[in-house]
This record gives sequence, C-alpha cells and structure tokens, in this order.
Amino acid sequence: MRRMQHGSAIIAALLVVALVATVGTRMMWEQHFWVRQVANDRDRAQAHQLAQTSIDWARAVLAYDRRAGVVDHEGESWAARLPVFTTDGSTVEGHIEDEQGKFNLNNLAPGGQVNNAALALFMRLLTQLGLPPDLAYPLADWQDSDAQVLHAGSAEAVYYLAQEPPYRTADGPLGDVAELLLVRGYDAGVIARLRPFVTVLPEGTSINVNTAPAEVLAAAVEGLGIFEARRLVQVRKNMPFGTPEEFKGQLPKSLASSDVGNIAVGSRYFTVRGSVIQGNVRLALVALLDRSDVGFPKTIWLRLN
Repeated sequence: MRRMQHGSAIIAALLVVALVATVGTRMMWEQHFWVRQVANDRDRAQAHQLAQTSIDWARAVLAYDRRAGVVDHEGESWAARLPVFTTDGSTVEGHIEDEQGKFNLNNLAPGGQVNNAALALFMRLLTQLGLPPDLAYPLADWQDSDAQVLHAGSAEAVYYLAQEPPYRTADGPLGDVAELLLVRGYDAGVIARLRPFVTVLPEGTSINVNTAPAEVLAAAVEGLGIFEARRLVQVRKNMPFGTPEEFKGQLPKSLASSDVGNIAVGSRYFTVRGSVIQGNVRLALVALLDRSDVGFPKTIWLRLN
C-alpha cells in the first residue's frame, strides 16, 4: 500500500513539474510573441514614416526643378535614382518617373466623347508593340458615354452584362492601368506589354517628347518609323528639345508638314517608386505627384504594399 502511495506521489510530482514547465513555456512564448509584435508595430510605423520622407524628397526635387525651368528631360536631377540609403537597420531607395513620357489612356474619351486623334495614336502604339490595333476600340468604348460600339470587335454594356458575373462599362476615365483587365480583349499578357508605355492620369495630357520612349514617339507622329524615333531619342540625349517646334525640326523632311499632335517638352505628372526596409518590415511605395502649382507638388495618391 505504501509503495502504491509512494508511486502515486511520484507520478503527481511529475505531473506538477510537467504542468509548470508547460505553463512556463507558454508564458515565455506569449512574452516572445508580444515582444515581436511590439517590435513589428514599431518597425511598421517607422517604415511608413520613411516612405513619407521619400515622397517629400521627390516633391522637393521636383519643386526645385520647376524653379530652374519648364523643360523636363532625362538629364535633370529628378531623373537620377536616389542612391540606396542605409542607416540603423533601415534601407531606402527610390526614383522618379515622368508619367507624361507615356501615352495617357484617359486621352481616348475625355468628357465621354471619343478623341479620334488619340484613338489613332493608340492604335499606332499597339502596332509598334506587336499588339492588335483593334484593341483600341473596346477601350474607347469602355470610357465613352454612349452605348454604340465603334467597331465590330468592340464591346459596350450589352457584352459586359452577359459575362459571369455581369458588370457595366465605366462610361468614364480609367482609375488605374490594372482596370484594363475588365475590358474586352485585354489580359495580363497584354497589360504587361503595355505598362512601360501607357499611363492613367486624372485629366488629358500631352506627351513629353524629351522623355517618351521611341515606341511612343513613333506613335505620336504618324508615319515616323521606329528607327527614326530611336534617332530622335539619341538626339535629345545631347540636346533636349526646348520647344515642340525644335522637335518637329528634327523630323525627316517627308514629315516636316505633318500634324504632330499633342506634344510638349515639359511635364506636370510624375510617379515616385521606391522601397523601404525597416527591421522585418518591407514596403514598396508608389505615389503620383501633380506639379501644377509653383510650390511643392501635390500627392494625388499613395500606395504602400
């Protein structure tokens, strides 16, 4: 009987030790988790602050550039990448892009009415990129305010309401390039091909011939070939165009009297892209800036991922 009691006491003691060890381990784990959570919250707050600092840096650079002149080109300070900055466990990098070096998709149907010149330009750009030019029609129909299709391969509300799930056309400007996924004929592959050459801005804009890639320049001037467009890119590296007329003066003689369209040598809209690492937190930032006023540019939107 005493042996049984002694054995039970030992088992009870072992259970108590196991219970204490389990509780202790649980408490240590919860404390460790709490400490990590506090550290992550701190790093996240600091990362957001660093991201805002990056935006402010870009705004200051663009404001200074505007005071220096109205011509924007790739040889200016704003076009240089921000050197990778590392200190106290933080890493920040970023750069500024001229959004008006791209074709603004919202030029297609300003105010709900199709702009035929912009439609023709976009068709030329699609051709330059090896994409079907008829893709321009469903995008214009997506934005215009009427219910009539521009082309047999286009689409209006009737087409989209027959999808599963059904949805309506925007009947207005795009909010983001990713919205193209909703438009007939556009998929991830098409969008990936377009992204370096198109943008979505809150209003109609001109194309800055000092920053536009050769494909966009070739689309902007009807009849301009890609090789001539690449020559113009090389010309502006040595001497940026000071006026639209200077750009026109560099066109082949056969295009000297061409209607070049909506071009400019300066820009209003810029995108800031960068990344921030703070401890275990990593943030990718993208912001659209509007430099329409004399002071610091305004932030139209900011996305942190």
